[in-house]
Amino acid sequence: MSHISQPPASISIDEFRAAMLGHEFHLCFQPQVDALGGRLIGFEALSRWQSPRFGSVGPDCFVPQMEKHGLADEFWAVLLDMVAQQSSFLASAETAQLHFALNLSAAQLDTRGLAARFAQWLRRSGLDAQNIHIELTESALFKLSDTVAENLYAFRDSGLAIWLDDFGTGYSSLQHLRDLPISGLKIDKSFVANLETDINDFRIVSAIVAMAASLGLKVVAEGVETEAQAQMLTQLGCTTLQGYLIGRPAPLAQLLHNWGMPAAA
Repeated sequence: MSHISQPPASISIDEFRAAMLGHEFHLCFQPQVDALGGRLIGFEALSRWQSPRFGSVGPDCFVPQMEKHGLADEFWAVLLDMVAQQSSFLASAETAQLHFALNLSAAQLDTRGLAARFAQWLRRSGLDAQNIHIELTESALFKLSDTVAENLYAFRDSGLAIWLDDFGTGYSSLQHLRDLPISGLKIDKSFVANLETDINDFRIVSAIVAMAASLGLKVVAEGVETEAQAQMLTQLGCTTLQGYLIGRPAPLAQLLHNWGMPAAA
């Protein structure tokens, strides 16, 4: 089923809780590769809701409503448990170094005690913090509260990498890049899509990569769909590539098989 474009207005808190208890949510994973060598280095974890009532629903549709109901923490705990379960597929020395990139909303990041709860989950799951990347959008930093800053530094101190997603589409301050513990930037796919034909998008991507390099930040380009885009992005200095050219979102075991990597049963 295709994803519905708009969230139904009638989803109640009870329906969401029933969906979590009924295991209606699942994860797909999109591979990320080293730009220079094409080596698989990790995955972005993408949540999906297979609802008997609404069909297949993407996170842009249901997460905002969950947050309005105050369920963001409960839902993230469900996602983290699913990531821990999936990590059992990383059974060999070859796959043990692969990372999972998890998306965090602005509302979640502005929740007191988030980093401490996440650290507790890490201890329970047995996952290494070095294998977890946190992705947040620029909007999460638009109104930088003390709580947001405290969570970011606590994440950094736990060993987590923090990536700024959809970079170039929001309003983050350059001061944030200088002062906050950001590990890297993800160039929004809207700039990658026309990289070959639009000189302005090419200049924007070039400027982002150059700025990131000067600040010691890595750069992921998402939405890569052609070999020409991959070559241009690599030549410009992007460190990591993600998109349909690399692989579509799929179950983790399937992706490991596609890449010829061993996976535990």
